[in-house]
Formats: sequence, C-alpha cells, structure tokens
Amino acid sequence: MAKRDKLSPGEDAIAEAREFAFDMGADSWFDFAHTHFDWNGAGDESAAARRPFLEALFIAFERLQQQALSYAHPYQSWIYIQDDDSSQDAVYFHTKNPNADNFPVDFSFVDFDFECPAWLAEFVPADRYKIGRAHYNGVSSIYVFLK
Repeated sequence: MAKRDKLSPGEDAIAEAREFAFDMGADSWFDFAHTHFDWNGAGDESAAARRPFLEALFIAFERLQQQALSYAHPYQSWIYIQDDDSSQDAVYFHTKNPNADNFPVDFSFVDFDFECPAWLAEFVPADRYKIGRAHYNGVSSIYVFLK
C-alpha cells in the first residue's frame, strides 16, 4: 500500500493541495474553474474535522496565486466556503471566456462588513485577505479574496 493511501481524508486533501495546479497556457481561459477538497463532506462532522480541508483550500489558493503570476491575462480568484456543507468549499479561478459574458464577476452581493467566524480566523489574517459573507437561496457562504 502506498504511503499516501494511509492518510486520513483531511491529510490526503492537504497532500493534494500541495500539488495543486491549473494548466495556464497562453491561450487558456477559465469559466468559474474550481476545485473541491472535501468531496464527501467529511468536514461537516465537526470544526476539527473541517480544519484540514480548510487548510487544503488555503494551500491550493496560495499555490494558485503563485501560478497566476505568469498568467498573461486578467483574472479573478477566490475561495468559496459554504457554512453548512464542506463539500461545496472550493478554490476558484475565473477569466474572460467564450462561454458567457461573465467576467469580471460583480461581487456586490458579498457583505464585507462582518466578523470572521472563530473556526476560520486562523486561515485569514486581516493583512492578507479580505473576507465577506453572502446569503443566497437560504445558503450562507463566505468568500475569501487576496487584498
């Protein structure tokens, strides 16, 4: 059995995040491209269970920011965290694309005047990230952006 097979789902997510990459060729475009790290919702069990999946999101997001330094086109990137469903948490990368006239995304629906929840605070230092909350169709979610 490979060493990686022995990891817990959260540890496996962190390992996957450390290798995360989008193919950002010169002609690449992204229409709300995103990736999840907790497909089965294991993080919904408790704050402790969710922590490694959140860590994976932020590791992948930081890797994405480094990759994007060599991407020659305008883009948007963010982390989406759904309060009650860890399987929906994802890292997003979005650009102008041929599928729809949906770039840039207008995030005016996000309220940036709210207090960061304790379970997320360790991941979002105020000097690095801007966070906001949105409510849509009964779903409460948090959006995280670089400042």
